[in-house]
Amino acid sequence: MEVGLVDDQEGSAYIAETEDGDYVGEIRYTLRPSYVDVWHTEVDDRWAGQGMAGKMTKLVLDEIQKRNLKVYPRCPFMAGYIEKHTEYKELVYN
Repeated sequence: MEVGLVDDQEGSAYIAETEDGDYVGEIRYTLRPSYVDVWHTEVDDRWAGQGMAGKMTKLVLDEIQKRNLKVYPRCPFMAGYIEKHTEYKELVYN
């Protein structure tokens, strides 16, 4: 299942949806001057256990990278994802 992201800047969340517009989940953040403080990942119960949190996290990290920002992964899921996918380690804000 393909998932797309919408950056709801007013709500400070990346919203994930299917190609049919079905809500999958969200990653909440606070935008700082040089980094994105990611503090929560949530997947709708209907999509739990299907790898959606990982898909969402990859999309968010790719978007942060495109914007030439860093990420501060306060969310335990995001931190664990970066630990396993070392290609994103250079994005971590120190």
